[in-house]
Amino acid sequence: MPWIQQRGVTLLSEIEWPTVTGRSLRAQEVPHQTPHMATDVVALQTANEELAQVVANMQRALDQLQEQQALQTQALLNAIRGRWDAAQNGSQSVEAILVALNPGLQGKVEAVPFDPGR
Repeated sequence: MPWIQQRGVTLLSEIEWPTVTGRSLRAQEVPHQTPHMATDVVALQTANEELAQVVANMQRALDQLQEQQALQTQALLNAIRGRWDAAQNGSQSVEAILVALNPGLQGKVEAVPFDPGR
């Protein structure tokens, strides 16, 4: 293209920028908010709600584990004290605590009464 003259440009101010007349953005074309922000906020709120649910589930699991540990500790203490049989010792027997920890053991635990003469 012979009519274009090339020259070295060292500053942006030396560039001759073309001007296009008659073209401008109408006011309603300029968005005041970017549309992706609303989606990001909703996604963030959803993620926070999911995280809160996970934390609540973990807390419930920890609470259950603490209760189970307390029952196991009580069962060991009752075993040391010789409180095996639920018929004689009620809810403070090893038998009752084992069934409380695992209801599937109902009727399957056969505690042998402690007999110091054996």
